[in-house]
Amino acid sequence: MGEPPTYPTGQCSSCQAPIIWAVTANTLRRIPVDLDPVGPDAGNVLLTATGGEPRAEVVRNPARLFGARWVYRSHFVTCPFAAHHRGRARRKAAS
Repeated sequence: MGEPPTYPTGQCSSCQAPIIWAVTANTLRRIPVDLDPVGPDAGNVLLTATGGEPRAEVVRNPARLFGARWVYRSHFVTCPFAAHHRGRARRKAAS
């Protein structure tokens, strides 16, 4: 099956897990993505190399993942501190 593409990596500031920072295709917001692909049965993020930060497409229709070779999971799903980050984003938006 080969190796997945390589992307620049970072580290979650809360749990220290290795992550890929990507920019969402629709909103151009940065999101953390788990480093290792998980497959279409466990993830719904497709990454595309752009020359800068990878583009992340969050796929809502599972049928679109059929045949996708590398499917990733948002780090918000696996980070034990995800609720803390969501709360911080809401606090920033309210100020």
